[in-house]
This record gives sequence, structure tokens and C-alpha cells, in this order.
Amino acid sequence: MSRSIRDFDTYATCLVGKFETADTYYRRCSSASFIGNVAVPLLCVSALDDPVCTREAIPWDECRANKNVVLATPQHGGHLALFEGIAAKSLWWVRAVDEFLSILHSSPFMHKQKKR
Repeated sequence: MSRSIRDFDTYATCLVGKFETADTYYRRCSSASFIGNVAVPLLCVSALDDPVCTREAIPWDECRANKNVVLATPQHGGHLALFEGIAAKSLWWVRAVDEFLSILHSSPFMHKQKKR
């Protein structure tokens, strides 16, 4: 029985995915190696209290280095929930995505046509 996600990854994910160690799996499957190549606007959302994708796993430096990447890291949200307010009647990410897309839509850079 696994007592943590790392245990699970060590004994199950590594076996099925044929990775030498959990760290090898994390390194090879991390988004960190792809963030630098992002050429279009990208909103990344990761709650700081996420028990699966912990704050240590967030590619902070890589996101800061790419002007196309916006990294939103709310304090709370867990893994994929991101509810808002004490009654949790709305989802935080919906408002964040709406704001992100509205800003993109109003940007003069988004409406330029490339010359052929």
C-alpha cells in the first residue's frame, strides 16, 4: 500500500512506464522542458495547496523566462477544484480564464495578420 503519491509513483508508475526512479519520471514528464518553447499566449493555473502538483513542481523560472506564459498560483484550490468563496458556489478558474481571454481579445497584437 502506498502512503504517498511518491510511493505510488515509485512502485506503480515507474513499473508501468518503465522509469528508473520517481525522480526520473518527474523530470521526463515535467512541463518545465516545454515551457521555453511556448510561442502563443498560455495561462497556467496551479494552486499552491495542490497535494499532487506541489509548489516545488511548478516550473517558476521557466514560466518567468517566457513572455507568452502567465502563471496563476492561488493559495487554495487543491488539485483541479479551485472553488471560490466560503460556500464554494463558483469556480475561480472560470473567472481567471475569462479575464485572460478578454485581455487577449482586446490586445492589438492578437489582431495583426502576418504578411504572406
